[in-house]
Amino acid sequence: MKQLRADVAERLKHAASWSPSASVPAPSKPTTEERLTALEKRVTALEEKGV
Repeated sequence: MKQLRADVAERLKHAASWSPSASVPAPSKPTTEERLTALEKRVTALEEKGV
């Protein structure tokens, strides 16, 4: 939601004919493998804490 508000605020700063530059890449979604790796790191950290 925070990013949406920032995008809307940026859009409202410009004329109706303005369009964002194509050089701004859209944020990519993490792959399943990246998500699993991140989850594994979090679980390992919790195990080390003894939680």
